[in-house]
Amino acid sequence: MLAFFIKPNNMKKISIKLSSFILFIFLSATSCNYTTERREGDAASQGDNMMGDANKRAMNVEEDFVTDAIEANAEELALLRLGANNGTDPEVKSHAQTMLTEHEKMHYFFINFARTNNIDLGDIDTTDNINISDDRGIEWDEEWADEVGDLHNRMIRRFERAEGRVNDATLKNELSTSLPLMRKHLQTTDSLEKRLERKQ
Repeated sequence: MLAFFIKPNNMKKISIKLSSFILFIFLSATSCNYTTERREGDAASQGDNMMGDANKRAMNVEEDFVTDAIEANAEELALLRLGANNGTDPEVKSHAQTMLTEHEKMHYFFINFARTNNIDLGDIDTTDNINISDDRGIEWDEEWADEVGDLHNRMIRRFERAEGRVNDATLKNELSTSLPLMRKHLQTTDSLEKRLERKQ
């Protein structure tokens, strides 16, 4: 039977080498776990950043739409007040007042939405850019109806573009309410303009 004898000094060397090897394995495993956790953390952080960027872009789209809607509607309100006050045709005055009431509701919605969502309204230009002749009569009424129709067309296009871009449920609900209303206003003003043209 063969027997192996290890001198005490060799035993110490083997023990030291074995300890070093175990320490190396432990440190390698710890390093791998740290690297894996770091990569997972970086991936999660990147995912959060991407979600944050997407939310910012969506909010910017909504802010742009709200400020644009307020400015366009302010011009519409000024024109409708003119029709209610200066129109000579009874239907012009009546339709102007009806549309004015409905556009005022729209105005209050967007103003309240902007305040609730901290949207800055400082750069909005609400000056009245209305250019209609001062000579009241049938010709003035017809020109007024034409201007109202053009403004409604522009607002409808803006609202239709916004339908596919905004994410906020409250805004989407307002769009679904406002668009049919403005299309109805457009039909009314088109019919009114045609009737006034025939009267001249």
